[in-house]
Amino acid sequence: MHGNGASTDVVISGLGFLLPGATGKDEAWRVLAAGDSQVRTLPDELRGGPGAAGRCRAGARVTGFDHRRHLPDLPDNHAKRYSRDILMVLAAVEQACADAGVRPGDVDPDRLAVIGSCSRGPVEWWSQTCAGRVPDPRYPPIDVEEAIFASLPGTPAALSAIRLGARGMVTTLSNACVGGHQAIGLGAELLRAGTGDVVIAVGYEAPFVPEMLRLYSSPTSRVLS
Repeated sequence: MHGNGASTDVVISGLGFLLPGATGKDEAWRVLAAGDSQVRTLPDELRGGPGAAGRCRAGARVTGFDHRRHLPDLPDNHAKRYSRDILMVLAAVEQACADAGVRPGDVDPDRLAVIGSCSRGPVEWWSQTCAGRVPDPRYPPIDVEEAIFASLPGTPAALSAIRLGARGMVTTLSNACVGGHQAIGLGAELLRAGTGDVVIAVGYEAPFVPEMLRLYSSPTSRVLS
């Protein structure tokens, strides 16, 4: 979002998407316009095996994501520290900036902000590295220094800010389904107040891991699956 401190106008100038069946703005619009549902039956390994009980049997998943296609400058030794959901956010931010024509150095770093939203944080990271830890030889030991940063809900916004060189407000809201709306609203208010020129608003969730599906499939859960 771009703003102008001399007026109250706020413009959404760039969009970035990494969604099921759509890895960019044009693909997202095409899927929506065609009414092409991306909901499919979830694989057994996510649901706990063949015949597993539970109500969460279908969902829309992002498949085939390769961060190198979207973030060719990101060193492999840096990318391997973070889970797929974090890298997906970085890729979407990269798309939005390219769509808006915003490049590093174009905006005063003190007037560039990143506002994120996520209800649970990088649950794929927790699932891949911490689930069922009793020590399990299938998983390498957890690097505590890397884990502290990789496991935080605010890490995608923070990493995006580092890549952009942003020194304005960098924060992440966590408020379930309304968080994304609030991130956009907070960004718009920053622009209207004249405290920034550009705000990157980020929203992400990647909940299809076995632990989350078991939670929503509990017989005592009254949450819609």
